[in-house]
Amino acid sequence: IDTAWLWPLQETKRKCGRTFSSILHLMEVNPEFTFAQGQPQLYQYVKEHYPEVYRGIKKRVAEGRWDPAGPAWVEMDCNLSGGEAIIRQFLYGNRFLEKEFGVRNNVCWLPDAFGYSWSLPQILKGCGVDFFVTTKIDWSMITTFPYTTFHWEGIDGTRIHAMMPPLNYNGNLIPKECKKQWEQIRQKDVLDEIAFSFGWGDGGGGPTQEMIENGKRLDDIAGIPKVRFGRLTDYFNEQREKIDSASLPVWNGELYLELHRACQITQARTKWYNRKMEVLLRETEFLSALGCVFGSAYPREELESIWRDVMTNQFHDILPGSSVEALYRETDEIYRSAMSRSMALKTKALDNYLKKIDTTGPGRPLVVFNSQGWNRTDPVGLPKAELKLKADEIVVDCDGDLVPSQVSRDLSGEDRVWIAPSGVPSVGHSTLRIVKNRSSLAIENSLKVSESRIENPFFVVELDPKGFIRRLYDKRANREVLPKGERANILRVFHDLPHMHDAWDYDFNVDSNAWDWEDVQSIGIAESGPVRASIEIVRRTQRSTLKQRMVLYSNVPRIDFETSVDWWEKHVLLKAVFPVNIRSPKATYEIQFGSIERATHENTPFDRARFEVPHHRWMDLSEGNYGVAIANDSKYGSDILGNVMRLSLLRAPVHPDPHADEGRHEFVYSLIPHSGDWRHGSVVPLAAELNAPMTIGMPKKSLGPLPSTNSWLETSSKNLMIETLKREEDGKRLVLRVYECEGNRGVGTVLTRMPVKKAWASNLVERNLTPLKTSKGKINLDVTPYSVHTLMLELE
Repeated sequence: IDTAWLWPLQETKRKCGRTFSSILHLMEVNPEFTFAQGQPQLYQYVKEHYPEVYRGIKKRVAEGRWDPAGPAWVEMDCNLSGGEAIIRQFLYGNRFLEKEFGVRNNVCWLPDAFGYSWSLPQILKGCGVDFFVTTKIDWSMITTFPYTTFHWEGIDGTRIHAMMPPLNYNGNLIPKECKKQWEQIRQKDVLDEIAFSFGWGDGGGGPTQEMIENGKRLDDIAGIPKVRFGRLTDYFNEQREKIDSASLPVWNGELYLELHRACQITQARTKWYNRKMEVLLRETEFLSALGCVFGSAYPREELESIWRDVMTNQFHDILPGSSVEALYRETDEIYRSAMSRSMALKTKALDNYLKKIDTTGPGRPLVVFNSQGWNRTDPVGLPKAELKLKADEIVVDCDGDLVPSQVSRDLSGEDRVWIAPSGVPSVGHSTLRIVKNRSSLAIENSLKVSESRIENPFFVVELDPKGFIRRLYDKRANREVLPKGERANILRVFHDLPHMHDAWDYDFNVDSNAWDWEDVQSIGIAESGPVRASIEIVRRTQRSTLKQRMVLYSNVPRIDFETSVDWWEKHVLLKAVFPVNIRSPKATYEIQFGSIERATHENTPFDRARFEVPHHRWMDLSEGNYGVAIANDSKYGSDILGNVMRLSLLRAPVHPDPHADEGRHEFVYSLIPHSGDWRHGSVVPLAAELNAPMTIGMPKKSLGPLPSTNSWLETSSKNLMIETLKREEDGKRLVLRVYECEGNRGVGTVLTRMPVKKAWASNLVERNLTPLKTSKGKINLDVTPYSVHTLMLELE
């Protein structure tokens, strides 16, 4: 049963009640019949709304006839969901199965998701999963996947036994389909038995009595494969014993679905909420976990409740944008509630944290908190109404040195104070002060802006009369970034009417009918100050309006495009287009816990099929000594062909939601020119800073035990990223998760200034603990390319 699709979540609850009740009846009259159903979220629905049915399920699970197959909370999307979010799918999903049914499941059953990230094998194995099963890649339209069973090798070298049964996940148990299933097995020398899932799925219903009767009789039909009823989980564990593992082929790379590519773009608001919630939950957990150092209560149950809502909305028909309008009204409300609850928890944790800091001294204190694993200098903004900065006041650091600040009106019309602190420490804080400007202190302004030109210490950007970039010069590298005669940040509109699957797809030839959005209403200076300067461009169509600010900073080598769109189009696609003066056969895209290289050419059908690809916070095109990255705060689809980089921004399909993507959208994307490749150019931290701005707190003065500037955690090198800090699910230890982000190998060190008494390494779901040596807060790790490490820390 789909958690949602052509119906809202409320209807899913009723579908589960009807379907599961029917299955229990079939079990009463067919003692040989077994049934598999994953997604603990669906069991939770039945437990809450159909308790008698739920008691029947628990009885059948105990008998071994009802198989709770698939431990992920829902059958989530695997391209767009963040790495930590996927871990939580299995952490919370298997905990539910263990608590409710006394079982843990080791089979990842994801028959219908729209592609599978190269990061997934490492995540699955780290979550205690031994088998991966899908049928979806057989839906690819251009190339044929070569294997039915294989080892899938992930980004870090982890291998998992994978199986791809032929045909669909919805099967009818009749001779024709059984014979066809057997004929399409690609490795009959390895497999003498294949799992055949039968019953009405998607909208529920399950198997029928007729199907079961057919199954009882198929053995009597000549030329038809033998059939037996069995548990899905048992089948895959039996295959582990039967198949010679060394004989299996290896697939090393992503499992890319050559279909449903527009699911990286459609329902942009849902994707915006997803990214913002993943970031907000991370920040909330960091602050709540640091509170444990001082004995504060950790809101475990509240956080899990919020995570459950976010995970449910990562279902493979919700987050990708392929559901009905009623569902998205429902999920918008769920997201707003989740965001409100998480903000309340974050605010409470921040307030508790601020009370522990020594904020005595002149003026009003401001505390800037940084959850990332490096010292940060990027500007942070706060509404002027909250900060109450007066005209005769300035911001200084603890040494009394002036901190650059300015007041600017943002795209929504709200006045914001922008502050550029220097060196806010890794996973820690710095205290600033608002004081009277008694000595007329002033900061030198390194930003220059006019209506057609903007400059900072890093770049010179010139605009043409249509508001597109006609020149981008990198002052550090003495290099023209754009090819001669080309324009960049072109907002290109495509006629987008796919021949099928309106919300799911756009066609290969979409470029054949495209035009540039050149209807400019105004171009003018929006901001001019010592922290940031910007030019604002307003564009219109007959239906829609786009406001965009191109922002340069005094101290950050990143060009931001802050964008607000009032979008009322039908059947068009909008992309931001950047031709760059770079030549490379490969481009790099961020995925969960790492990155993947993809071709920038169309040499083979395999390459041509990837004309829209998923990514997370950044993509990069680099040659030997220079490159350009595009970062984003909520976008997931893109393409790079030759030297042209394109970020997908918005679509406007009409089925199954006739009003998909209509309304207001706000997002930011950024251009990051850099020397060297993306590693040398610090693309990962720059993209992370765009997505997770630092937090400002305004405490009352207090003499807390913490110094005015403090760092809790840091790593030995910039390639070791601090992803998660939380409290364990079944105890009081802290869980610290780090990963290697650059594909490097060596000894990595985590330095903690928390009072750590003991440390362990665990798998991703906080099990299988191995003691680690600690020395003066230092923990050494054997780091391999793109490896994820989970540490359990016991505090004194």
